[in-house]
Amino acid sequence: MENRRPALRSRYILKNSIFSIFSQILMILLGFVSTRVLNLVLGEALLGVNGVIANVLGILSVSDLGFTTALSYHLYKSLYEKDDERTAALMALFRKVYRIIALIIFTAGMAILPFAHLIMKENPFPLTYVRILYFLWLMKSVLSYLLGYRRVLLAADQKEYIVSIGNMFAYVLNYSSIIVIVSLFGNYLLALSIGIMGEALTNIFINIYANKHYPYLKEKLSVPSSAFTKVFSDVKNIFVSKICRHILNSTDNLIISGIISVRMTGLFNNYILIYNSVTGIIIALSNSIQPSMGNLFAEGNKTYDKDALEKMQFMFFLVAAFVSSSLCALLEPFIGGIWLNTRYVLGAPFAACMAAYAAILILSLPISVCMGTSGLFKKDKTISVVMAVTNIAISIGLISPLGVSGVVIGTIISLLFQMGMRIYYFFRDFLGMGVGGFLGNIFLYFLLTVIETALTFLCVRAVYDGSFLSFAVSCLLCVFIPNGMNLILFLRTKRFEDLLDQILQIKTL
Repeated sequence: MENRRPALRSRYILKNSIFSIFSQILMILLGFVSTRVLNLVLGEALLGVNGVIANVLGILSVSDLGFTTALSYHLYKSLYEKDDERTAALMALFRKVYRIIALIIFTAGMAILPFAHLIMKENPFPLTYVRILYFLWLMKSVLSYLLGYRRVLLAADQKEYIVSIGNMFAYVLNYSSIIVIVSLFGNYLLALSIGIMGEALTNIFINIYANKHYPYLKEKLSVPSSAFTKVFSDVKNIFVSKICRHILNSTDNLIISGIISVRMTGLFNNYILIYNSVTGIIIALSNSIQPSMGNLFAEGNKTYDKDALEKMQFMFFLVAAFVSSSLCALLEPFIGGIWLNTRYVLGAPFAACMAAYAAILILSLPISVCMGTSGLFKKDKTISVVMAVTNIAISIGLISPLGVSGVVIGTIISLLFQMGMRIYYFFRDFLGMGVGGFLGNIFLYFLLTVIETALTFLCVRAVYDGSFLSFAVSCLLCVFIPNGMNLILFLRTKRFEDLLDQILQIKTL
């Protein structure tokens, strides 16, 4: 039985990854079409207003307090040990907490509603329109907590693919509504309302599935006092980390909107859509891996844990180099020549910042997965506080001299700090090993990513002339230059052999 565990993990990773990535690709395709419609029919200012509202509600959702992360961590063990009673008790606690969270978000959101427009500089929309839009986004957030808590159980039990299937239905309904209704009638509020109903139906479907496949969830059980104490101990640490993470993710739009304008926030969000579309696929992959890593960590073999992290880090480096090269070289041609027009382009330096942002995020995902499954929540709390303060201070300090690029640079520096400290604490406090060799590999990966990105950018600049054919050739260069260089460099190394063995293991399942 012991020998089959890695294979089972690989099977779950493969299944979850396929559905998650396909779901992300579908979302990307529909998202680009719907955003193009919004830009050209209603203008970039609407995207700016949407971004500000989403960030405000993102900050409000910090009332989650970290229960999602803490309970997911405890679910890994109860599911691994097939302790149905404990799993049911944890989910019962989860349901109560999520209902309280929904109430808090609704109450706080309604209190903010009369003042939300004050952080939207140069907002061209009527006040009533902005408030209705804000209310719809608020209901979207509240319903996700009331109906969506059982998604966490499926993810922890390595059945993320079920959630992905539901998401695909919601994506199609949401984006199709925007494309059709906004194109024909210019009515974004109606399109958004239909999308909210679609997401609610998806969560209802997931709840029905969970009730059928986990019948013990219907039992009314309470969490043992010892487990309850441990959960809330973790929550206290995660809470601070969660606040800081929301600050990191939610302040960029607010800073740009408050200091520059809503229109600039809309232009920024066009780039963020591309960034989120690309990194969303990679994050979906890391999310697919996380439950299996939690399962592996439950076995307690630190050597296997370190080996798994190193393999994952190499795989994500290969992805980061390709993504960084492609974004740096193609962002400007794609936005200005293919998707929209030159009016929406923010320049090559900003594209380079976005490429660096994506590369560092992707390189940081393996250690993020490990921290989330190792239980080092107290350490992560300290890291997150410094990261959030650094991000706000640098972003505000650099926005005047550098514009929107300064905001992204602030986030990049914060991510680098977070990544370095997470590596240090994970190796010291969880693995009990030295970090030197791993840091050496990280530095090598960073250096190669920079070199490959710069070379790809220069080659694309020499080829692209504004035509579709030259854009297609540029895309091929982005595929062959970074991936070809890494293939030459690592083909005969143990890192590449280990990755290939893992892929072949998955393929033969």
